[in-house]
Formats: sequence, structure tokens, C-alpha cells
Amino acid sequence: MVSIRRFVFAALAGFVLLAFFMAGARAQAASSWDVIGLALLGGLILNLMPSVLPVLSVKLLDAADRGEGDSVPVRLAFFASGLGILAFSLFLSLFLIGLKAAGVSLGWGVQFQTTWLLITLMILVTLYACHLWGFVKIQIPGWVLNISRNLFPRGAALTGDFLTGVFAAVLAMPFSAPFLGDAVGFALGRGPVEILVIFLALGVGLAAPYLAVAAFPGIIVKRPKPGRWGGVLKVVFGVVLAGTGIWLQSILIVVSGREAATLVGGVMGALATVLYFLTWAEPNPKLTNWSILVLIGMAFLSPLITVDDPQQAVRARETKPLDGVWRPFDEAAIPGLVAQGRTIFVDVAAPWCITCGANTRFALSDPSIVERLKEKNIVAMQADWASPDKRIANFLARFGHYEVPFNVAYGPGAPKGIILPKVLTKKGVLKILAEAEKR
Repeated sequence: MVSIRRFVFAALAGFVLLAFFMAGARAQAASSWDVIGLALLGGLILNLMPSVLPVLSVKLLDAADRGEGDSVPVRLAFFASGLGILAFSLFLSLFLIGLKAAGVSLGWGVQFQTTWLLITLMILVTLYACHLWGFVKIQIPGWVLNISRNLFPRGAALTGDFLTGVFAAVLAMPFSAPFLGDAVGFALGRGPVEILVIFLALGVGLAAPYLAVAAFPGIIVKRPKPGRWGGVLKVVFGVVLAGTGIWLQSILIVVSGREAATLVGGVMGALATVLYFLTWAEPNPKLTNWSILVLIGMAFLSPLITVDDPQQAVRARETKPLDGVWRPFDEAAIPGLVAQGRTIFVDVAAPWCITCGANTRFALSDPSIVERLKEKNIVAMQADWASPDKRIANFLARFGHYEVPFNVAYGPGAPKGIILPKVLTKKGVLKILAEAEKR
């Protein structure tokens, strides 16, 4: 038991040494440590995301219900899950390093611009919701277990726990959380070492609850007594996951068109319905597996058989004024407008960005800011990053940013632009506009 705790601490110590190397190898060591802290905190907060919290909570419930709070198996299970998260974080960092080396333009949030990834996430949350509702039991394929037994004979029994960690990381990584955008943007704007360390820090933060239980399993002993509340909680988490699926569908509408998104949503509903009715029939694993495979195939085919043109909606947004205040983003026009003595306020946002929505609702929609942006001397530009756009990606990269929200103000007093904080306030926006228009 002690060896597992020591191993957890040794792994964390190794990460700290790697972080020291990154910070010490760069001139801006202080800022590097700040970003590592943001990544750790952002990864920890990711555990509260509606798609991730059920995975951790159900694992805690299952371990507690078995009454193994102080046993070695619980330590090993949670350590394996934490290791799964770290393994996926390492894989993701190496994948991004490879993409950057190949010259691919990177940005955090572009994952929500990819139709197939959105559909994959919708499938995952739907299947896991059905698993929590008792419609289907998700099991590890036999071939995966065979590979595990061959590679790790002594640890094959922990394959499911390891994959639980990988699954939690897969559900978490596409989403964002407070502090995470700044950390990831810092990493993507720099070299391989920074990408590796920041994404491992993110993984450590996400794996922290699992590693904490592995080191101190007594944590899960202090819980309410087992009862029906555990089953009710699983049903509630299933509903939360279904809500996440609906939110993903709303993003898919923007990326792939309403018709394709409606078809995919219908297939997900059909998948849940079929699995529900199959629970009433005689158990037939083959029929269940084939039903799942067919419906998943239909989900991936949906965008290919629709006549919707998602780019048409994007073009429509780009060719008409937005809300009578905003005009489409045009970077080439900015220097000329500044030369004319005008002030330009640029808002780069996306419909899948929660912080962007909060900025719009609580700051940019404020009557005093709206009236300010309507002034003749001010030009308000909005860049819609709902779908891949190299113009916007390159614009962000020139400022060393790779994520949204991003706001910058230009003017006679700021020809090169003043970058605003991620979270906007009425006072802050008005102050920056005043600074930018100074002559």
C-alpha cells in the first residue's frame, strides 16, 4: 500500500522536475510557472464538466459500494485510471507537436469545428448515458483484454480502470475551462517542450482526484451509506450527459448545417430507444452490438447524405451587418481606418465558446457599450470562428493567441492594438476604447 503512495508522489515529483527544466530553459521562467499553474488548475476544474463529472463520480460510487475504501484493489484501480489520463495527455501533446512540426495551424477550440469529432463525442455521451440508465453494459472487447494480458500479464485486471481514465480524458480534452485557454494558447504558441509540459500539467490536474484516492483511499470511506440514492444519482448523471449531447448538437448545427445535425440527433435518440427496448428482450449481445454499430454508422453518414450547405450560413453572416452594431471582420481594412483617426474594436468569438457567450451577455450587450460602439468614430468588427478560417487563425497567431475569446482595440493611441482580458467587463471595455482613441 505504501509503495503505491510513494509511486504517486514519485510521478508527481518527476513532473515537477520536468516543469523546472521548461521554466529554467526559458527566459520568462516566472511566466512559465504561472502558465503551468493555470494548466494544473484548469485540468482540475475539467473534472466538473458535465461530460466528465459522471465518470469520476460513478467510479467513486462503485468503489464505495463495494466497501473497499482501504483496500489495495481500490488504490490500484484509481492509480490505473489516473495513469490512463496521463497517458492520453502525453499522446495528445505528442500528436499536437507532430501537427505543428508539419506546419498545421493549431488553435484550442478548433476541435469544435470538426464534424466527425462532434459526432464521435455525441456517440460517446449517448452510450455512456445509456450505460448509466441501465440500457446497455459497456464492456471491454476481448481482443483488447488479450493484448493487455500479453503486454502486461500482472496488470491485465486493471485494463478497465486504465481505459476509464482514457475515457474521462477523451471526454474532457475537447472542452474548455477557466484558466485552460490561456495555458493551452501559451503552449501552442511555443515549442515542443512547452506543449509537452503544459499538456502533462493539464493531465495531472485532471487526474488529481484519482491520484488522491490512490494515495489516500480512506477518502471514499467518508460517504453516505449505500442505498437507492446511488442509482438515482446515476440516472441524474445520465440526464446531464444527454444535455451535453444536445449542446453538442447545437454546435453541429453551426458546423454542418441544421439538416445534418437533426439527422445525427435523431440517430442518437434512436440508439437510446433501441437499447432501451432491447433491455426488455431476451439478452442477445450480438443483436445489441450490431444495433449499436449500424446506428453509429448512420450517424457518421448523416452529414454526407444531406443537402445542407453549412458554409452558406457562414457566408450570410459575413455579408451583412450584425445587430446593427457589428460589421464583418476585415483585418486588411484596420490600418486604413486607424490612419483616418478611427477606433476599431475587434471581437473574435465562436458559438461553442462559453466565455464568449458570457462576454456578449454581460459586457458587450450592455447599453452603454452598445451606444459607444455605435459612435461614428468607432468601428466594431466581429470575427465568427464557428468553422475553420485561416484568416482568423493567422490573426490570432500574430498576437500569440490560439484560442477564443479574443478582443483587441486599435486606434490613434494604439495603432498596434491593445489586447483585452479574456473576461470582459463594462468598465474595462470602455477604458480600453478611451485609451485606443487618444491622439
